[in-house]
Amino acid sequence: MTAVEELEIRVKAIEQFLQMPQHAPAHRMYVGINADAATVRVSEVLEVGARFCRFPVWADLFTDRVQSFRAYERFAAELLTAHIEPLIVCDGRSWADNDYPLWARLPVHYVQMGNEWDILSMSSFTQSAKQFSADLAWARTWFDYHRPDATPKRYLIAGGAASGHEWLLNDVDLTPVDAIAVHPYGQRADGYPTAGWGHGELRDLIRRYKIHHKPVWVTEFGVQDNEMDQAEQAEYIRRCLTIMEEEGVIGAFWYCLSPLMHPLYGLDQGPALEAFREEALRRA
Repeated sequence: MTAVEELEIRVKAIEQFLQMPQHAPAHRMYVGINADAATVRVSEVLEVGARFCRFPVWADLFTDRVQSFRAYERFAAELLTAHIEPLIVCDGRSWADNDYPLWARLPVHYVQMGNEWDILSMSSFTQSAKQFSADLAWARTWFDYHRPDATPKRYLIAGGAASGHEWLLNDVDLTPVDAIAVHPYGQRADGYPTAGWGHGELRDLIRRYKIHHKPVWVTEFGVQDNEMDQAEQAEYIRRCLTIMEEEGVIGAFWYCLSPLMHPLYGLDQGPALEAFREEALRRA
């Protein structure tokens, strides 16, 4: 076979690959839930079939910082005992006196630094790209240096981007992180529920964030109870999880488990909860 013939074969193989459907999932996606460690029991997380539980860690949960740490330590340990992976979120309330090293001693492998840094809202920890970059670098050093003995390097996720403007990450140094996260609120699931609902398509948003060449997690997605009824939420959950898995998302976390964490959100008994449980267990 000549070099030209070999090249022609390779070109044809590449062309065939590009013509293949791009919706075949490359892996079984993790399905998780957002919860408040102070108000949710691990048994409730277990009941919905989630493999991951994402929760913020706040220094001011109790007046005594050590007491706050112990509460989260106990919750994380109980999750692990139930074979549920904890994912902690560090944001503005996580630090005391600009420094709180105890979080690095928590029995967790997955750490998310920052929360919706790219928008301004009641629940976001808004930062500039420079501030966010500094926090990511700090987190990589701090969480690795202070991790418990004989434990592996932490898996660090850059906090959930919520603006939908993937280009904002161009000015962020993502070198220290293993992955990036997005919060695609208001995104349609291939046109569902209607072509006029929300302000974008979930599939398109995920693809745009892939330009940063980091694995993508969806650490929050959900709708308020006044946006969709139970049947619509159930269908939305199924369609979103399918799209995210097809697009290679590593893990997807519904927001949230209980309205005690955030009013108008939560998995109430009914079709939405059953859909989430079924989809989570199918991927477990």
